[in-house]
Order: sequence, then structure tokens, then C-alpha cells
Amino acid sequence: MPLIHIEYDNDVATADEIKNLSIAMQEIVSDKTNIKEVMVYANFPQVKVKIDPIEIFIEMSEGIMEKQPNLSELIKNDLSAWKKESGFSHPINMTLIPMKWEITIGI
Repeated sequence: MPLIHIEYDNDVATADEIKNLSIAMQEIVSDKTNIKEVMVYANFPQVKVKIDPIEIFIEMSEGIMEKQPNLSELIKNDLSAWKKESGFSHPINMTLIPMKWEITIGI
């Protein structure tokens, strides 16, 4: 299951803007991976030194990324379309991180 972490500068973006971005990212990644269980966590740092306004880190199994080598491009295209449609003006950096993990749910 993909996991999305959003780190943002709260002096630049509001909590409502980031909530809307979080919902959009959850929907986009879920759509592009065909996985419903996509979680999003958004936080802002208490200490900031030369940070960009918004960083999105998407962690997912290596296998998912291997099956769709253009996954980053697909997500980027949908995110760009969402930004235009919603009027979201802040620049975003996005990183896809392939993970080797074993997940146990509901212990």
C-alpha cells in the first residue's frame, strides 16, 4: 500500500490548501496504482532552513513501480492538471521512493 508524506512550509501554504492537496494526492495515487489503501500524512517542520514550499514523498513497493515504469510521469500529469483546475499556485517537489518492506496490518 502506498504511503504519502507531505512536508510543507506553513508560512507559504495554509492547512486548508494542504488538506485539499492531500485529498487530491490520495485520489491520484490510488487511481494510478489501482490500490484503494493509500494513506497521506501532512506535516510542517518546526525548524526550517532553506526549505521548499511543498515536498511530497510517495513510498510504495518496488513491484508496483516496476509494473508501471512511467508511474511518476502519470502522477505528475494528474497533479499538474489538478493544480490548474483547483487554482493551487504553490510549487511542489515530488519524489517516488521504492520500498522493500513487509507490512503487517491490524496487530
